[in-house]
Amino acid sequence: MSRKSLIIVGAGMVGAACALRLQAAGRAVTLIDPGEDQQASSFGNAGHIAVEQVAPLAGWGSVRAAPAMLFGVGGPLDFRWSDVGHWLPWSARFLAACRSDQVRRGTQALGDLALPAVRAWRDLLDLASASDLMVEDGHALLWFDPRSAATGRSKWLAADIGSATCRGLTSDELSSYQVLLAGRPPVDGLRIEGTARLTSPQRVREALVSAFVARGGDRRRGLVTRISPEAEVELADGTRLSADQVLVASGVRSGAVLAPLGTRVPLIAERGYSIQFPVSSGSVGFPTAVLEDWSIVLAPQIEGLRATSYVEFGDAEAPPDPRKWSRLISRVRALGFDVPDTCQRWMGCRPTLPDYVPAIGAWPGQRLLYAFGHQHLGVTLAAITAERIEALANGGPTDPALDIRRF
Repeated sequence: MSRKSLIIVGAGMVGAACALRLQAAGRAVTLIDPGEDQQASSFGNAGHIAVEQVAPLAGWGSVRAAPAMLFGVGGPLDFRWSDVGHWLPWSARFLAACRSDQVRRGTQALGDLALPAVRAWRDLLDLASASDLMVEDGHALLWFDPRSAATGRSKWLAADIGSATCRGLTSDELSSYQVLLAGRPPVDGLRIEGTARLTSPQRVREALVSAFVARGGDRRRGLVTRISPEAEVELADGTRLSADQVLVASGVRSGAVLAPLGTRVPLIAERGYSIQFPVSSGSVGFPTAVLEDWSIVLAPQIEGLRATSYVEFGDAEAPPDPRKWSRLISRVRALGFDVPDTCQRWMGCRPTLPDYVPAIGAWPGQRLLYAFGHQHLGVTLAAITAERIEALANGGPTDPALDIRRF
């Protein structure tokens, strides 16, 4: 390889995956970690490897469904009015991305990334000696209302779900969920096969970083304040670093990192919420369950049961909205779970571009690389993104559908 050294700005799931993959490929990699951030998307997400989600959320179907999904009427969608300056310009670009030609390109791009995603995770976890942290048991879609079940079932059976497959739950499977969710038993469900889950996203990230360091990688704490197309990086403490290449993988902060280069990156913080609490061993023996009526994901984790929900558009630095945790706790209790008042509460920012397609590519000259904007699919696409970045670092071409200059 003509270039040997590489600096990665950002140590979330995507940054950690890229660091291990590139170090294992023979690069001298420096990983700039901004520090322990318990609000990072790598910490509190559901861990679902969602290879079925190949259709971008940017589409007229999402626009038509939005009014009924607003938080004010009990739904999962919220726009912080105090942050209108963040989401209003972004929304105009989102509407432009709803054109049919844009949706087709986005579906093709996401499908190409999702198809090998589980295989890429197997390979990456093998490198980290952490294969036990992924389970390939698919997931369930559940409904509590017969009318929404009929509508949802028809939608999913007709949907493009990439390499995943879809079938109805057997009577025994549905009965098992009715016992598990005794407070509000589901009336119908589907089983999606071909998906997988990380049993502890944070442990996976830690395993990736530990394996990276064990292979000779250099992990440094620091906040990056400046980068250049010539692969130079400056930290807040005045430290200056240079390498053959730099990769920006800073999640929702990537736009601010790249702004001094004269490139406006239309990223927004799509904030999600979760709670986690201890349950009996029988309650974590099920695969991930998506409660479609309530837009809640129940994700069994090593540490307990995690429930995630909400799509909140706003300023990444704004304080969490406690109403969302309260509503989430109330609904999970209604399902029959004993959720303590002291349960773990998390809010994190999904880095989302208007067309719901990530940015993975290289600046002209190939010295500055980028990987961000993975929206709800950061966990899903982290491992395959690392493989794409390895190819780009070796001089491979940027896929036009993933090029940030599309904006």
